Amino acid sequence: MKQKKNNTKWQVFQKYLGFALILALIFAINSCNSIKSTKQSTPKKSIKKDEIILVKEIEDKDMSTNEEKAHPFLFIQNPPVYPGCEGLNAKEKKACMSKKINELIATNFNTALADSLKLNGETVRIITMFTINKNGKVIRIRARSKYPVLEKEAKRVITLIPPMKPGKLNDKPVNVKYTLPIVFKVGK
Repeated sequence: MKQKKNNTKWQVFQKYLGFALILALIFAINSCNSIKSTKQSTPKKSIKKDEIILVKEIEDKDMSTNEEKAHPFLFIQNPPVYPGCEGLNAKEKKACMSKKINELIATNFNTALADSLKLNGETVRIITMFTINKNGKVIRIRARSKYPVLEKEAKRVITLIPPMKPGKLNDKPVNVKYTLPIVFKVGK
């Protein structure tokens, strides 16, 4: 009998995990499609960036803090509202916010810094995480990469995100955690 209970709990866990993975996959595909549609023509920088490949929100336990709890963007029902994304439903607000942040990163990230690192033909990955606090401001910006100069640039670009209307849970403003992988290929 005890074996049956454990199997049932395990099956429920697997269903929820599968559902979460499907949602993440759908969101990643939508993000990639919106990035391709906003891709700019040849940048004026010495290094060509193919594009920011992937922007999605993920839970990253290694980067979590002991400070006031922040709710993951992917699972919050009333997300923060990026300027220009007002008047949409929650799902559309999330997509709009991701698209606007993609555009901001693609426009302002200086991929020419890869020149000084001599990264010709290499794919660069920088994992960033920040919190949108109860006042709608971006705080607790963190970045992780094997190149400190690119971490610094990622943090600089994240600071350009404008203040937003805060995310809400049970009609109360809450901190919202947003994880943003920045990936680009350095041209030869």
